[in-house]
Amino acid sequence: MMQNKTIILAIAVVILTISVTNAQTRTGWNEVSRKELFDYILNDIKSLSLTQQTKYLFAKVAMTNVEKAMPKGLQNVDPDKLREILITTGKEAFNELNDTKRGYWIISQEDAMYKAMTKLVEQSMSGNNNNEITDCTITQIMKTYPNGLKTESDKERFEILYKIGHDCGQNADVSFVKWAKLTEEAMRLKILEYLKQTSLSGSQKNYLTTCVISTMKLKYPDGLKGDLEKEFEEVTTKCIEMM
Repeated sequence: MMQNKTIILAIAVVILTISVTNAQTRTGWNEVSRKELFDYILNDIKSLSLTQQTKYLFAKVAMTNVEKAMPKGLQNVDPDKLREILITTGKEAFNELNDTKRGYWIISQEDAMYKAMTKLVEQSMSGNNNNEITDCTITQIMKTYPNGLKTESDKERFEILYKIGHDCGQNADVSFVKWAKLTEEAMRLKILEYLKQTSLSGSQKNYLTTCVISTMKLKYPDGLKGDLEKEFEEVTTKCIEMM
């Protein structure tokens, strides 16, 4: 929480420097000056563990607060006064988005879920779209479960994360899938999904799933890369023959 506040308050440093530089050229708020301030705020909070949607909302709230505090624009404002206003409006924006009246997904809750999902994605895959997958997953979770995932069991929460994460990663550029708990559990769920319509018993399904995963780990100890559908089919066939 304190880290969030520290980063958010750093908005003042960026905006202060550029605003003072451009102060003499501004005559008030207009489309250009508003966009400039919005972009500065958004850039300064880009490293926060929040979805892009929330970052846009924060920038909008902070910008609105700055405009209310300085209705004539940023021109001819004493630097010390400007710093004070910017820090105050940054705090106001943070507090507004972290108000429990907004519902379950206040900033602190979103931040915790975002960090957990980021860790899971980093542990299980390498690619150019990890951030996009995480952002998409958290955005969909907040939209689908506005009251959070508080009532589900750990297993149910994982299945929810897996399903949404899988959907978000369908068009992602994932170059390498690492062996990790998330990878194995996701693979297990996928195999069991395929086996739903079969006449296999529960113990047979579990045996087959474990056999396929264990064999693939032995065959590809460093992880999975590329299209391995054919290999999965061959391994599955062998595992069925061993049952």
